[in-house]
Amino acid sequence: MLMLNIAYAVHCIFRALVLCMRIITVTSMLDAMAGMASVSGTIPRQRHGAMAAVKAAAVLAAVQHGCTAAKHSNEAEHRRPPPTTFVQAQDLSLYEGERVFRYLGANVYWLMAEASYDEKGRQNVQHALDAAVDLGVTVVRTWGFADGPNEPHLQSAPGQFDPKMFDALDFVVAEAKARGLRLLLPLVNYWTDYGGIQQYLRWARKSRNQYWAPDNSCPAFFTLEESRQQYKAMVAAVTSHVNKRTGLALRDEPAIMGWELCNECRCRDNKGQMQARSHCDGR
Repeated sequence: MLMLNIAYAVHCIFRALVLCMRIITVTSMLDAMAGMASVSGTIPRQRHGAMAAVKAAAVLAAVQHGCTAAKHSNEAEHRRPPPTTFVQAQDLSLYEGERVFRYLGANVYWLMAEASYDEKGRQNVQHALDAAVDLGVTVVRTWGFADGPNEPHLQSAPGQFDPKMFDALDFVVAEAKARGLRLLLPLVNYWTDYGGIQQYLRWARKSRNQYWAPDNSCPAFFTLEESRQQYKAMVAAVTSHVNKRTGLALRDEPAIMGWELCNECRCRDNKGQMQARSHCDGR
C-alpha cells in the first residue's frame, strides 16, 4: 500500500509538471503573439496586468488539478460531451437543467483572430482549448467581435462582414463544443482594441476628428441613434449567423453560455464617478 501511495504521488507530481510546461508553452505563445502584433499593428497589445492575471490563474489551476488529472492516462478522457442544453439564470444562480451550474473560467480573447490566419493558427486554437480542458476549465471567454477596416476584422464597415472571420468564429465554436466547453462572447469593446465603440462613433460621425476616446466622459455611443442602430444590426447579424460546422445559428447554440453586450463598458462624469444606466441611456 505504501508503494502504491508513493507511486501515485510521483504520478501526481509528474502530471502537474506536464501541465505547468503546457501553460508555459501557451503563455510564451501569447507573449510572442503580442510582441509580433505590436510590431505589425494587426492585433493591439492588451494590458499586461490582465495577461499576468490569466497566467497566474492558469498556474494555480494546474496545481489544483494536477492530482485529478493524474487519474487519467489519456487526454481524450478529459473531454466532456458536447453541451446539449442551455445554461439558464434563475434567481441569483445559473442552472444546467435542474443542476446548479458551477464553472472554472478563462479569458482567451484572441481565438477568433488566431483561427483566421492559417492552419497553424487553428492548431494553436486547438492546443489552447486542449490546455483549458486539461486544467479543468469549463467556460472560455473570447471575442465575438472585430470592428473596423484594420485586419483581422469581422465587421469591416457597418453591415459588411468578412466570411473568413465568420468561418474562424465557426471553427472556435465548433472546437470548443467538441471538447464540452462553453463560451462567453462579448460583442463590442469599450476600449479601442479591435475597433471598439470608438469605431462605431467614427462610422456614425463620418469624421476621424470627431470621435470619442476612452477617458472619464460618458461616450456618445450610448445615446447617438446611428451608433445604436449600427450596434443592434451587428448583434442581429452575428447572433443569427449559421455556423457551417454545426448547422446551428449562434443564438441557438447551447455551447454559447452567454453574450456580453460590451467588454468593460462604463459611463463616468467629468469627475470620474460612475453614472447610472438612466444617465447613459438618455431615454
